[in-house]
Amino acid sequence: MAGTVGLDYLAGNFEKAVDLLATSESDLRTRIRDAAIPDLVGFQPEDFPGEEDRADYEFLQQQFHRAEPAGQAGSIETSLAAMTDDEVVEVAKRIRKLELSLRAQV
Repeated sequence: MAGTVGLDYLAGNFEKAVDLLATSESDLRTRIRDAAIPDLVGFQPEDFPGEEDRADYEFLQQQFHRAEPAGQAGSIETSLAAMTDDEVVEVAKRIRKLELSLRAQV
């Protein structure tokens, strides 16, 4: 059972994030940071309707908070900076996967 956040709201936020990933001219780390901060944080795994979606969101949260904030940079930015290129690509793929899954359920 999904949490207190509506499925339309979740899907809309992930759609905005994917749009930014696809259309921004910034490097991938910056695009993920810019998408994550306004659109992908603040949810709980329980807000997601299925076990696989919850697991994917937990993966994103773990990746976004694997490094401590440093100076002006928050944990999302420092975590992305510490990732390999392959890890950054996997984060982007998970964001897209969640967007597709949520959209299919709306």
